Amino acid sequence: MTCLLKMLECSFNSWKKITKNKIKEISMIDFTDIEMKIEEKEFKRDFIKNKLINIINKEIYLSEFIITNYELNDVRIALEKRLMKYFIIDLFNQAKKEDYELAYIILFFNDLLVKKQTIFQIIQSYHLRPIMNFKEYIIEFKTLFCIISLLIGKYHDDEAMINKDYVYLIKKSIPSKYYLNLNALNKFESNILSITDYHIKDNAEKFIDLYNFCLSN
Repeated sequence: MTCLLKMLECSFNSWKKITKNKIKEISMIDFTDIEMKIEEKEFKRDFIKNKLINIINKEIYLSEFIITNYELNDVRIALEKRLMKYFIIDLFNQAKKEDYELAYIILFFNDLLVKKQTIFQIIQSYHLRPIMNFKEYIIEFKTLFCIISLLIGKYHDDEAMINKDYVYLIKKSIPSKYYLNLNALNKFESNILSITDYHIKDNAEKFIDLYNFCLSN
């Protein structure tokens, strides 16, 4: 009887050890699988974010200099694209915005460009001071981007930052000579909205098309 009990105990201990190892192996597989899915999701998110920023840089930010007399060499263009990318990422981090809002910002820019044709005309619609050089264009574009980011946040994010917050964000992004106070920002925001008759389109279908375009290219 004693021998039988010992045999049973040994068998049970062996089974417990094997089971424990199996559970450990399964847990490791599950954990690795979860890690891979997270990494894949983050890679896809960063991939789309970079695609959207590239569209902003090429089709909106620097598009003006394809149709004007400004001449930028390839090195300068690459530098400006990189700097604008850092600006957008930093703005989104500080404003705690989701990456998907980049797509809505692009679509809103497109709606404005249907009405005003060029970024210069959009800026002139709310700012009477003329743009004298490329440096000033960059400053004005950053301000415009911030205001559109503010508008899109109000429309798509219940917890978005308010105008007062963006006064601070703009001050961090441009030289003091070009600072906006709250009244000026409110006025510029209203003037930009007036271009679209104070209406922000839902653009859900175009949003999906833009995301699919980024994924497939």
